[in-house]
Amino acid sequence: MASGLLTEVDADARALGFDALELWVIDDNQRAIAVYERSGWVRTKQSKRDASSSRLERRFVKQLN
Repeated sequence: MASGLLTEVDADARALGFDALELWVIDDNQRAIAVYERSGWVRTKQSKRDASSSRLERRFVKQLN
């Protein structure tokens, strides 16, 4: 189900003229990270602390072209 939604997001973003996408995911959410990586998202070196929970987040990007 998640991979299907991500495929739709990719298609919609391409149709709108986007070349790349980014997202932030909680660092210990391994299930979500696995889904994103299988869908072509790449983990970057950037991280930050969530303001409300203080949990570490990691930035992921996906090139659409």
